[in-house]
Amino acid sequence: MKHVHERFRVIGTDRTPEFEPDGSPKLNPKTGKQVMARSVVTRKPNRRWAQVKVPGCGWVRFRLSRRGKGAGLPAAKTFRVTFRNGQWHIAFAVIPEPIDAPGGRKLNCPQLTVKERAQIRKHQRRAARAPKGSQTKPAVYARVANLKAREVNRRKDWCEKTSTMLARSSRT
Repeated sequence: MKHVHERFRVIGTDRTPEFEPDGSPKLNPKTGKQVMARSVVTRKPNRRWAQVKVPGCGWVRFRLSRRGKGAGLPAAKTFRVTFRNGQWHIAFAVIPEPIDAPGGRKLNCPQLTVKERAQIRKHQRRAARAPKGSQTKPAVYARVANLKAREVNRRKDWCEKTSTMLARSSRT
């Protein structure tokens, strides 16, 4: 159907140098050259409307709809243009500023060990190489399933123990 799920993504065309928080140039460790970031070229002719440069189309005007803090033009590296409900919409991919974590302890959910993850990768490669219809393929996939089930069981157990611990400590 025409105009259904029409969308496209644009990666920034303007190349700008990146800098460290202290103001020094950010260098690529392999080449030693300064890192160049991609950014979207935008301009704001007035307070309600802005324009973005779309390669192959030129300047495309859009209405600024976001209100409140940070309502200016976004410092985005990519954006997506979508046709939805009979209208074209633009969404900028912006990395938000980090927020401070609340005080207190940090809880970490357990994962598979490095050795177990290596075993999963080994078994997946072995299953991929096994011929179609062989008995090896399902047996190797069963081993992968066992390892993943072990991870699920660890996480469930951790969730139960942690929720119990939090409930007991919050009674005071």
